Parts: sequence; structure tokens; C-alpha cells
Amino acid sequence: MSWHSSSTNWIILVFLSLCFSGLYALINNAGVCVCGEFDWQTWGQMKKQIDVNLLGTLRVTKFCLPLLKAGEGKSIRKVA
Repeated sequence: MSWHSSSTNWIILVFLSLCFSGLYALINNAGVCVCGEFDWQTWGQMKKQIDVNLLGTLRVTKFCLPLLKAGEGKSIRKVA
């Protein structure tokens, strides 16, 4: 699933809103690691790590904020 597609995100948000009155908590867990010497890593490998590990969790959190605000809980956890 691509979190870049706004129409897909809208459909998922509507579905979750209809099924649930809100989210109690959000647990983000994303991780990509390229092992090895830093100077051996390509820019593409580093960009993928940043895109998944940092930007991916930020996208999911921002996407789920309306449901978190509507729910009873206000807990956001980032697992790395």
C-alpha cells in the first residue's frame, strides 16, 4: 500500500471512521537497516532508510491523528 496516494488514504480513513469511533492508541513500527560500513552505502540506500524509518512513521501518525483525537486515548508510540 502506498501512503503517498491521497485517494487510497481517504478510503482507508473513511472505512476506519465507520468501523471505529476512534483509536485508543497508535503503535508505529517500521524499520529498514542497511548493514555495513557507512562509506559503502549508496545515497539510495540511505534515502530508503530515512523514507521508511522516519518519514513512514510520520505519514502514518499524521494520517491517523483524526481518529486518535476522536478516540478516548491520546497515546502514540514509536517502536524502533
